[in-house]
Formats: sequence, C-alpha cells, structure tokens
Amino acid sequence: MKDIRYDGKLDFRIDNIGYVKVMRDENFTVPYRSGKEKYSIIIPESGSMSYFFPDTDDTILLYPGDIIFIPCRCPYVATYLRKDTVMNLLNFNVFGTLFPDNERVPVKRTLPELSQSLTAVLAKNSFNTVYLASKIYEILALFDTHPTETDKKYRRIIPAIEALKERYYENKKLSYYAEMCGMSESTFRKLFREYMGSSPIEYRNTVRISQVRRMLDSCEYTVTEAAYAAGFNNMSFFYEVLGKHGGK
Repeated sequence: MKDIRYDGKLDFRIDNIGYVKVMRDENFTVPYRSGKEKYSIIIPESGSMSYFFPDTDDTILLYPGDIIFIPCRCPYVATYLRKDTVMNLLNFNVFGTLFPDNERVPVKRTLPELSQSLTAVLAKNSFNTVYLASKIYEILALFDTHPTETDKKYRRIIPAIEALKERYYENKKLSYYAEMCGMSESTFRKLFREYMGSSPIEYRNTVRISQVRRMLDSCEYTVTEAAYAAGFNNMSFFYEVLGKHGGK
C-alpha cells in the first residue's frame, strides 16, 4: 500500500489489518496492563463500554455512534456494561510516525454516520482489506484534523470535568458546574455529553462506582462505608447505579 504523506514531512503506512466482532457478558472485564501490540479502532454496535486508562486515570464511556482510537502499548481496562454489548474491533500496525504530538493518547469521537455505515458493512461480511484500510485512514484523518478545531469549544468544560473527577463525593447541582464554566446549564449539558459521551451526573456516578470498587478491593471498607464515602447518600440509589454499571 502506498505511503501517505503526513503534513508534508512525515510518512506512515497502515498494515497487518485485522477485524473481529466481540460479544461478552455483562460486567465482563478485560485488562490490557501493557496495552496491545497493535493500534485499535473500536466501534460499538450495541450496548455500552467503559474504558479506564490508568496512565491518566481517565474513564471513557462508549456508546453506539462513538468511535475510539487506542494507541498501541497504551494500558487500559475495558468493561462491558450491558449484556447486549457488541463491539467491532479493527487492529492494525502503523509503520512510520502517527500523530507525533499525542501518539500515546486515546481519542474518542462521536461520528454517528460513519459509525453506522461502517457497522452495516461489517455486518454483511462483504468487505475486504482495501475497504478496511480506506476506512481506517478516513477515521484517523477525522481524528487528526478535528481536535485542534473542536478542543477550543470543549476546553471550556475542562474545569467541570476535573472537579467531577477529583471531588466526585460532592453532591453539587448541575448549575454549580455550569457556572464554573461560565455557561448556561443547557449549553454545559450539551457540550459535556458531546465530549464525554454521557451526562455530567452519569460521569460522576461512573467515577464514584470506580472509587467504591477500589475501596472494597482494599478490604478496609464495608459496602455502606464505601458508598457513603464516594458520595452516595442513599443506598437504594447506590444499588440502582451499581446495577447500571454491571455490579452486584
């Protein structure tokens, strides 16, 4: 395959492409402690996924319409959040330099039209390697050209994301985070969902459940103690949220 000229300076080439459709049980977790040897593009067909990246302590939620790019050797933990979750995985090698400034950073974009069209073609098993290669190049091109332009828009909500992640135990209202970012609640909610793939409260609950599980793993807390420490003031609500995250 012909090399692609990157920015007029650097070349890269995609090769050794593989495709697999994966279906797992609810709450099935796959840890890649050293990351994969290949780059990955993951396209959800149904259900939802949680990807935790220990290097940055970030959690990314993935739903149909989203596409995530995960660099090679990037450690992460993938959790299937629903029993009907189906994922399309494209794995490939890159020869040359790809995204030199952030090559180790996973990126998620909400691209419903591209996601749906690609999922439909993959479902028919009527594709070939050339088709997959063309789609990978297309996705990478979108991921490379959009961030600089769109990050300016989403940069305004970063303070709220940091607050929700670091002070997850606080029960602040949505208006508090919107005011922190200097925007209306409706604008804040819209930008947050576009960027994170979930509402601010859903994201906070995801962080809280992650913290509860860590506390329980330490064997130093009871379930009730861990739930209250994470900010859940109502055990019935805690179990409701835990159920949505595949817990018992």
